[in-house]
Amino acid sequence: RPTGDSVTARLDVVVVNWNAGALVAACLDSLVAADRGDGMLRIIVVDNASTDGTPKYLRHLAANDSRVRLVLNSENCGFAAANNQGLATARGEVLVLLNNDTELSPGWHVPLLAHLTDQSVGLVGPRSDNVGNGALIEVPARFADDHDGFTCELRRKHTGEAFDIQMLAMFCVAMRRDAYAAAGPLDEGYGVGL
Repeated sequence: RPTGDSVTARLDVVVVNWNAGALVAACLDSLVAADRGDGMLRIIVVDNASTDGTPKYLRHLAANDSRVRLVLNSENCGFAAANNQGLATARGEVLVLLNNDTELSPGWHVPLLAHLTDQSVGLVGPRSDNVGNGALIEVPARFADDHDGFTCELRRKHTGEAFDIQMLAMFCVAMRRDAYAAAGPLDEGYGVGL
């Protein structure tokens, strides 16, 4: 399998938020800090009628960062519907759904893009120390305060590895545009995301 070192694609990352100002700020800060700087990243934030002051912060961010697009809902339309709004706005070759409480390490996109070069893979997600499925990975104590170090260690040991999983947790998933077009939008009956 490819390592992803030479894989490039336009990434549109959709982040849904509701009344989680500090979390979404940390998420967006990590996303911007991990940007490759090549103009291939666009961030679409869909705010579900937050009342905690987050919309003011998001307006400021969008006005000052051309990578950020903003959808401000007048009511909370739910997790799936808000993600669908973001996906409808997306124009990238690779579409990423990212939870607002997720923080990324530099190079986070490389393994995801590498696996998406395999046309038999429609949806891919990372491993995590905070997930309720087969993607769960234990963080050794020596990396308890060094998430970037742990990420580098994982990449060094497991580059190119993948496994099939029955259900991906959608805290961070990536898909090619053609896979999204074939599958269609998220089922909006899952309003809360579970």
